[in-house]
Order: sequence, then structure tokens, then C-alpha cells
Amino acid sequence: MNGQDVVFDAIKAGVKAGRWDDVRHEAWILAELANVNIQQAKEEDYGKFAKDMSDRCVDLTRVLRKHNVDDAKKAISAVSQTCTTCHDRYRKKND
Repeated sequence: MNGQDVVFDAIKAGVKAGRWDDVRHEAWILAELANVNIQQAKEEDYGKFAKDMSDRCVDLTRVLRKHNVDDAKKAISAVSQTCTTCHDRYRKKND
């Protein structure tokens, strides 16, 4: 997850800096990292959380084409919410 956090932080910083092509590339990477999580799922709902994250990242790549900061922030928030939902379930469970 730490690597995913680094990529996600790069996405947020890239939007602020207006580096749209770089940010789209990072969003695709994050989507693929989520796909890796799907393959590692031991519990069915974990795989569903990972798929949701991947789907939100793909949505983010589409939004980023428009170069609209407000829309990008909303899409980033949607990705973040999927992460938070999963982390609330699995990080607290495993602590």
C-alpha cells in the first residue's frame, strides 16, 4: 500500500501543478496497482474494494483529459473514498 500512497500523492500534486499528462499516467499506474490487489484478495469483499478503486482510477483518467481542476479534485476524492472504506475495514481489523 505504501507504493500506492506515493502514486496517489503524486496525482494530487500533479493536478495542483497542472501536469495533466503526467497525472493521467500516474492514474493509470494506480488503476493497475489496484488490479494487482484484486489478484491478492483472500476475502471476496477485499477484491470488490480493489476493483472499485481500479474503476475509480480509470474514471479519473477520463476526467483528467478535460484539464479541469475542480472535476479532477472530485474524481480524486472518489478514489480516496474507496481507499478509506477498505482501510477502515482491513487496517483496523488487522491492527
